[in-house]
Amino acid sequence: MTNDDVIIVTSLHTMSGHRDDSPPPPPPDDRIELTIRDGIFFPHNNRVSRYISAQFSLQTCDPGWSWRYVTPEQRQWYWEQFCTRYTWAADIDAQDWQDRAAKNKANRNSEPTGEGTGTTEHIAGAKTYSAHGQDLRARHGRDPTSWELYVHTHRHDDGSFVDTRSRLIHEEMERYMAESMTPTDDGSEPAVPSPQSVNSMFKTVVGGKKKGRMYGCGSMASTLYPDEMAPGRRGGSSGVSQSSQSQQMADMRQTLDSSLRRNDELCERM
Repeated sequence: MTNDDVIIVTSLHTMSGHRDDSPPPPPPDDRIELTIRDGIFFPHNNRVSRYISAQFSLQTCDPGWSWRYVTPEQRQWYWEQFCTRYTWAADIDAQDWQDRAAKNKANRNSEPTGEGTGTTEHIAGAKTYSAHGQDLRARHGRDPTSWELYVHTHRHDDGSFVDTRSRLIHEEMERYMAESMTPTDDGSEPAVPSPQSVNSMFKTVVGGKKKGRMYGCGSMASTLYPDEMAPGRRGGSSGVSQSSQSQQMADMRQTLDSSLRRNDELCERM
């Protein structure tokens, strides 16, 4: 089920009590009873989704580009159309869906570095981290380090960072690099850390792999940290397939996160 489906599930289910003066029409006997199983409508998930989309196409609401701006009258009409064909099973809890939506929104707007540091942001846009990595590879003639990729996607042209967390991570990396290049006792010049060493430092600074992801690397994580991101890979065609799947999943997560963030920003501006 898509995010839009979840919104519609919550909204349509609660609309039956939204307007006491305009109750839905008496339900016909042949209505289909719906429930939610494994996150999708049951039965006939695709049919239900197509039917709901068709009702939105039949009658649109000018200010209703987002569900929160659809007028009460229009919502009531959608609910009544839904009721002509479907009804909800007794075990469907509208409040539970609303609680889930509120929790997901709070997670997207959380402040992982602490109160007052702001939400986690980036300037990668709709472009995947792999695409940004290709740009850096073309610019430098080599694969970028995770730190270079992070700065490229988290620092503005004027040198400022997108949020407090990004700035703190960058400052911590600068400290690690300075310590690694401290002059030796015999007075010889210290060796410049290798790209692998820089990647290792960055992994330490951001806290390593969490929930299957490496913060700040997006879909490039499987390239920068192949062992951490694909621990079960044994080489050969199966290893390439697993790496490709991991990158595709990371791309989809980044695109979804960007879309949700842009939607929240647009809603706040209205």
